[in-house]
Amino acid sequence: MYAGNTCGDRSQTTTTTTTTTTTTTALTLTDVETVARLQDDAQLALNRYIDVAYHAAPQPFRFGKLLLLLASLRSVSADTVEDLYFRSTLGHIPVSHIVVDMFASAHL
Repeated sequence: MYAGNTCGDRSQTTTTTTTTTTTTTALTLTDVETVARLQDDAQLALNRYIDVAYHAAPQPFRFGKLLLLLASLRSVSADTVEDLYFRSTLGHIPVSHIVVDMFASAHL
């Protein structure tokens, strides 16, 4: 991930991917409020991580720049995101199924 001088490290890339994936799967979920809350939680975690990881050399605009990259990620299909980030770990299980299972287990 690269935008200007904002190069995301592994944690930032993972959090941004999670945010993007939850946003793209939100269209198929019925509990939109839960998806929105999870997206907010992921964004807060990313912001906190940036504050801690870049404490020695603060970059106050890094979080905003990373969020701006999300718009360009929308041009990447959900299947491509799954292949790049999740397929080697999860196999051929769609991330949307895993997210739905996570919601179901959270409500038990």
